[in-house]
Amino acid sequence: MTSIKIIIADDHDIFRHGLRDILVTNPSYEVIASCRNGQELIEASKNYQPDLIITDLKMPGINGIEAIRTIHLIQPDIRFLALSHFDSEFMIASALDAGVTGYLTKDVNKEELFVAIDSVYKKQIFYSNSTAHKLALMAKRGVYNSFSQDTKPLFSETEKKMIAFICDDKSCKEIAQELSLSVRTIETYRSIIFKKMNVNSSAGMTIFAIKNGLYQYEQV
Repeated sequence: MTSIKIIIADDHDIFRHGLRDILVTNPSYEVIASCRNGQELIEASKNYQPDLIITDLKMPGINGIEAIRTIHLIQPDIRFLALSHFDSEFMIASALDAGVTGYLTKDVNKEELFVAIDSVYKKQIFYSNSTAHKLALMAKRGVYNSFSQDTKPLFSETEKKMIAFICDDKSCKEIAQELSLSVRTIETYRSIIFKKMNVNSSAGMTIFAIKNGLYQYEQV
């Protein structure tokens, strides 16, 4: 079985080493590099080509958010899972805008961490309960202004269905089956929707959709 190649980044040595020790207990994961700051993370991502990066957001020098944004532009296929002490609205919005697919606080347990990693690797959105709740409130209140536009884009009925499916973590293959379209057509629709919303990730699209009444978030 192919393992998920992971790079971890955190400026606290004890936490970083502890996280590595937890990850290596899962045979599906391979920790290929460990970094202390954003600059090391950017270099490691170029040298090791990871599938997924788990990173703290507040680090000295180049912080995690800046590193995520830089890496995402150069290597868009890499998935990002933020693991932070903080889940303030500003931190959540900044991380999602940079390109993370998952967001956890550092009090997460081992089981939830593994579920988050597997979900993010599959390009599915994953938030801790507290983060998801804040995300929904932010969108409803219009706090997340990165998606504010003078002219709101118009979406066809098919695009609206697509948006709902993506928010529900459906894959392109699953959406294609639901709408009786080809996977290539679904990927084209997805690209068009992202451009209309001016976002570069499914997480960003979800926030836009909630804020603009295109998707109703239900807290589990």
